[in-house]
Amino acid sequence: VIFFSTINSVQPEISLWGNIYKKQAIMTWTHYILFFLLLIGFLHDKKHWQLLINIAIFAGTLVSLIALWQVLQNGFDSRAASTLSNSNYLAAYLVLLLPISFAFFLKNRNFWLGFATTIQFLALSATQTRGGYLGIIIAILVFALFYLRRKKVLVATVVLLMTGYGLLITTGSGQSFQQKLPDFTDRFLNSQNILSDSGPRLEAWRAGWQGTLKRPLFGYGPENFFVAFDEHYSGSQDHSGSLAVEGSLWESWFDKAHNFIFDIGATMGFIGLFAYVTMFVSAISVLFKKLKTKNHKLKTACI
Repeated sequence: VIFFSTINSVQPEISLWGNIYKKQAIMTWTHYILFFLLLIGFLHDKKHWQLLINIAIFAGTLVSLIALWQVLQNGFDSRAASTLSNSNYLAAYLVLLLPISFAFFLKNRNFWLGFATTIQFLALSATQTRGGYLGIIIAILVFALFYLRRKKVLVATVVLLMTGYGLLITTGSGQSFQQKLPDFTDRFLNSQNILSDSGPRLEAWRAGWQGTLKRPLFGYGPENFFVAFDEHYSGSQDHSGSLAVEGSLWESWFDKAHNFIFDIGATMGFIGLFAYVTMFVSAISVLFKKLKTKNHKLKTACI
């Protein structure tokens, strides 16, 4: 789909080589595929894969330690970015790595794996990235749903978390906590901040959706979201339709929708969206089959 989107791109050279900041053009994805082929071609034994995972966890822990050092140096007045130079990138990196570290800790009960998991979790917290927080919460819920026997505990936990968060936003307890760590909590506990931040993002989503409808087959081409944004940006950054305030465009960021659904839709059309969703459907299907087989074997053994 990326290949055909590049051929049909409004700016094929950008779709081919990409943006140095985003790196999602066909050249980047080609290298990912080659890297994947190298992995499955050379790592045959379990010990090789174990070594690769250990290196990944070790590197991620070093990156996390640097992030925590940055936060301590700045007195919690800034968002941690570590060696990735961007808090959102660091959060996305840790959301992928943290469940792996946690899974191997549960399997091996090793002190160093527990230490690595803790450090990575603290570093993720220090990014102050709402998307990262949401990602790890969903990961926890999926883990609980598939692997915890008591589903009622999961439901109760979700209700308590949502209730607690609602109380922090709407009551004086949240405001009191904000005064102690204003830079850290404003993004999560200040309801006015949350609403004002959502306007620019929603405008980018709207522009992305309009771009998807205009070029529904293969979209504008990889890395060309800014073309869709330029064509469909309404000048409005909130629900009331008022003009964007100075600097608010930085929050929506014209070259990305900050939402994979609208970003892929605008750059690769509905065919790209179908391919993207299919990957998740396939993965979930395989997971269900494995769990079903595991449960069947367990029941057979009991009989």
